[in-house]
Amino acid sequence: MSKISVKGDLREGIKIIVNPNLNWEEIKELVKEEIKKREKFFKKSHVYLDLQGKDIGKEEWYEFQKEILEKYGIMLSKELIRLEISSANTAKIILGPIRSGRLLTSRDNLLIIGDVNSGSEVVCHKSIFVLGKVRGSIWAGYGNNEKATIFALELEPERVQIANYILDLSLIDNKNKKLGYWIYLEDGELKVNLYSGGK
Repeated sequence: MSKISVKGDLREGIKIIVNPNLNWEEIKELVKEEIKKREKFFKKSHVYLDLQGKDIGKEEWYEFQKEILEKYGIMLSKELIRLEISSANTAKIILGPIRSGRLLTSRDNLLIIGDVNSGSEVVCHKSIFVLGKVRGSIWAGYGNNEKATIFALELEPERVQIANYILDLSLIDNKNKKLGYWIYLEDGELKVNLYSGGK
């Protein structure tokens, strides 16, 4: 196979595929060259780096991820982030707002159309998608479902949790222009990706 290739579609977003026979330093340089060459194409998008099974240390990956984020505003992921609700699943749709003092629970994927107000709490066994602002507490993946994700248009939460992991709220960047936030679990840590739309 070639040293590096880039693919993109509506389901998977942007994917950079690298040859696993290369060493980590070679991979980093190739990825940086590719991002620099197509910076506008990648800018503020979800970019999945397919390492073809190559094992990279957690600290090495974190440093590279941080470098790319600081230099280009791009968050790399080693895991494919998808929003999939198959025919085998159902989604519970709630018209908001979720008012202060209310506890909303669901065993299915949960779509909230409206705000989650301060003092309210949402607890879901699967994924939570909020088409509004989160000011209260949200907990996806209740029951230790580490595959659950959270999406919200705006985030000023009191608490965010997936499975048994609580988000460090300092990771939320409210300064950059965006259309929303993805929160997901990767390598035992909760990560936040900005979503700014795209073709």
